[in-house]
Amino acid sequence: MSENTSLDLMSVPRAQQIAANWLKFLLDGPPVPETIRRELVATLYPRSFRIGSSWVTSATNGIVLALAMHSWIPAVWMVVALLICFIRTIDWLRYRRAPDLYTPKQWARRFTLGFLAFGLWWGATAALLFLTNDQVVKSIAVLSTVAMGAGAVCSYPAHPPAALAFTVPAMLSFAVAAVFEGGWFGFSIAFVQTVLTANYLIILREFFQMIIRELRLAQEKSALAENLERAHIALERESRAKSEFLANMSHEIRTPLNGIIGMSGLLLDTGLMGEQREFAETIRSSGDALLAIVNDILDFSKIAAGKLTLEEIDFDLVEIAESTVELLAEQASKKHIEVALDFDPELPPALRGDPARLRQVLTNLVSNAIKFTPKGEVVLRIGAEAATNEDARVRFEIRDTGIGISPEARQRLFQPFSQADSSTSRKYGGTGLGLAISMQLVQAMGGKMGVESEPGQGSTFHFTITFGRSAAAAVTTVRSNSLTGLRALIVDDNATNRKILRHQLSIWGMYSHAVEDGFQALAELRAAALALPYNVAILDCQMPEIDGPTLARSIREDPTIAGIRLLMMSSAGERADFAQQSKVFDEWLIKPVKQARLHEALVTLISDKQRPAHTAEDRDTDPAPAGPLHFNQQFANTDFVAIGEPNGRIRVLVAEDNVVNQKVALLQLRKLGLPADAVGNGREALEALGRVAYSIVLMDCQMPEMDGYAATAEIRRRQAGQPHTVIIAMTAHAMSGDREKCTACGMDDYLGKPVKFEELKKVLARWMPAAVEVGVATN
Repeated sequence: MSENTSLDLMSVPRAQQIAANWLKFLLDGPPVPETIRRELVATLYPRSFRIGSSWVTSATNGIVLALAMHSWIPAVWMVVALLICFIRTIDWLRYRRAPDLYTPKQWARRFTLGFLAFGLWWGATAALLFLTNDQVVKSIAVLSTVAMGAGAVCSYPAHPPAALAFTVPAMLSFAVAAVFEGGWFGFSIAFVQTVLTANYLIILREFFQMIIRELRLAQEKSALAENLERAHIALERESRAKSEFLANMSHEIRTPLNGIIGMSGLLLDTGLMGEQREFAETIRSSGDALLAIVNDILDFSKIAAGKLTLEEIDFDLVEIAESTVELLAEQASKKHIEVALDFDPELPPALRGDPARLRQVLTNLVSNAIKFTPKGEVVLRIGAEAATNEDARVRFEIRDTGIGISPEARQRLFQPFSQADSSTSRKYGGTGLGLAISMQLVQAMGGKMGVESEPGQGSTFHFTITFGRSAAAAVTTVRSNSLTGLRALIVDDNATNRKILRHQLSIWGMYSHAVEDGFQALAELRAAALALPYNVAILDCQMPEIDGPTLARSIREDPTIAGIRLLMMSSAGERADFAQQSKVFDEWLIKPVKQARLHEALVTLISDKQRPAHTAEDRDTDPAPAGPLHFNQQFANTDFVAIGEPNGRIRVLVAEDNVVNQKVALLQLRKLGLPADAVGNGREALEALGRVAYSIVLMDCQMPEMDGYAATAEIRRRQAGQPHTVIIAMTAHAMSGDREKCTACGMDDYLGKPVKFEELKKVLARWMPAAVEVGVATN
């Protein structure tokens, strides 16, 4: 007996727990996360239409009930229905005004209780209508109950307890009334109502699960979008920090490099002993090498960060190619390597694109070819693959006779920080970034790059880019009728040079014949003298057995051919003995020879056969005598405009916080014959301009107290309506947008550090006329 009592006592709390769980389920619905429950509750109070429909339904049902029963009961039910509608309306208004007044669970319970009251009322109403004797009213009650149940299930699946609270009391109350009605009709109606209720509950469950799945998916998408947004913001922050770091590093590295390269350049212009000059040249070349590495790293970082921008401007393709090869000629000459340029004359030279980036790629590839070629030649070929009135597809090939590349090494050749092998890296040096940067630059310009190579057989790097055609008239391709029909003998031991020269002369209408040594040249000239002599002989300076100067003397000593005009062509650095050889030839050009320069030399030689040979004094006068120079002396052969003596009218202010860089700038300006002063920051620059009417300011951008940007803006504000002082940015920043930032604050031009002497001359030449006007106006 005691055991049964114990079991009963134990079962009571369990039954209470089960009942409590069912009650909780009926009030709160299935367990869902709080974020999803908040979304579910938001769907229960969406619009005023549902509240309005409750009022209309209650009033309509009350009227129908009154007509059917003819008693006071409908009035009571009407009052109850309208009271329920009023309470639900107040609840709806409170939610619309303050959704956070209660927790989502409390709002859900309030909504469920309101629907339960409305369901009980509707069930009682339907039961009373069904118990009348009017078959029409019964039919209306049945149809209305079924419709109301279906509407509740379809309208409130987001919160099953609310739909249950309405559907079960409304439809089951009606079923109970049908059972009391009795008979086959009543039982049939009760059975149908029960089955429909169960079916509605199943549909309600499926709808609810579907809604939960959709909400979970929506929340996952939202969370994913938020994570992506946070990741994007983090990446932008990281990229911005990286760009700022690169800009600061650029400034910090370039600032001392400016002192190293600038001072070493000035030192080389003094009277140094042989060993001292060698040391100074080593310092300068090491500084240039370090600067090249810094530039490569910055370019690679800008590309990786997506900060690379390309220009779209008109440019001269011939000038770009010739200046690139000319720049590297001395590097090739030191290794006794021939560098040649083969340019397709049919290619339109005036194109539209980014000439600076194209020059960077060509310089990188040609420099690499020279570096990895111990002997032989490097040839840059440029031709047209296709051309229309709007654009031209240009193919560039850089072929060398160097060490070549194995198939395995070619697989990783264009990867950053890699070279063909580690031993090559140790022997030849380099960061391994050049080819990777070149590849990405070509791709950014819409082109493709490739390589063909075999070990020991040399390499050919090639890339193709489509450029727009320039609308501007181009006059770069040299064409002239003044050379048509003339005869030239080419003497060069290099077959590529012979081929390129013959091709170029044929474009100008000249007949040419090529031989590979001095013996063949003498025989050909003597044979031609008896029939149709040559007008000019183009001689290579360095040839086996008989070099160019020796061949020239042999020609001059032979009366039958002594009158021919002689054009000597040599590599850079081979002109030291020009004074001794100048009497035997008429012109001397440095290879690689630009088309325009070669054409000019040939026209001059042919048209002026009676002019005396140039003397060494005419050809080798030093353009930079020692000591301070006057303006016209120093800039006679530069880009400066001849404007007369500026002394007394031109004075330069250098705003620079680094003492070494101050000295470099002042010495460079002194070498140019321009008086200059230096200050340490932007505030001091403003004070100096208040005392002295400087015509030009070389303004560093990053300085303490007041930087160059702020100082320039203040200068422009003070000079409103007055003569415009020329301000040239002199900055170690080299990131994308720095030039635009300088222009935006009012600076006139931009010099990147390290400031090289030639670049300083060009920029000053560009602004000297404006500076003279300022000097005249302020004096």
